[in-house]
Amino acid sequence: MGLGITWEGAAIYLAVLCALFLIGRFFSVPFRWLMRLCGNTLLGGLALVLFNAVAGFWGMHIGVNPATAVCVGVLGVPGFLALVAIYFLI
Repeated sequence: MGLGITWEGAAIYLAVLCALFLIGRFFSVPFRWLMRLCGNTLLGGLALVLFNAVAGFWGMHIGVNPATAVCVGVLGVPGFLALVAIYFLI
């Protein structure tokens, strides 16, 4: 008398578990990337707001919008320096 499960049934259970694992991995990686992008964008916007608060004494102002926040958030210091260079060139 066995446990009531055949080799075919065990193979099906294993295949379903593997499929669920792969589906979970497929959806978790883009979600983590999206969350990281959102966090960096918020930090970039905060950095621009702080820069505008300090540089406002000298008459400098860089617009805070999604494009500039993403530029600073994703590229970091080089993105910020690029925005400052664009400010001086325009």
